[in-house]
Amino acid sequence: MSQLPLLQGFSPIIGDRPGTPILGKMPSVMSLATGEYYSNPRDVFWHLASELFDFDANDPYAQRSPSLCGSGIAVWDVLKQCRRPGSLDSAVERDSMVANDFATLFAEHPSTSPAQTMRYADKLAA
Repeated sequence: MSQLPLLQGFSPIIGDRPGTPILGKMPSVMSLATGEYYSNPRDVFWHLASELFDFDANDPYAQRSPSLCGSGIAVWDVLKQCRRPGSLDSAVERDSMVANDFATLFAEHPSTSPAQTMRYADKLAA
């Protein structure tokens, strides 16, 4: 059995009407330490998102997150918990992986996308 600590992921960044999910695997060591998604200054996530959704990437995290939600973006990691030395996804110990509960998330935030609400036959006809 591994001596590594069991890492705990974050709750999702999600608003009332999410339209596009952005999924990661597990927060990095730096993100886990700060309690913020994509907190490594070398990560381009917030800079790219700020360009796409018109907010300031240098705003405090408490302001950036709602900016994503206001644009219909949700952020969550696939894993709820795992053991991993460092931050590399490839270093996650397979037998330690516990997935987040996406079924509950989707039930609480059902899709309004025509791709999800149309019958299969209607999609084929479109």
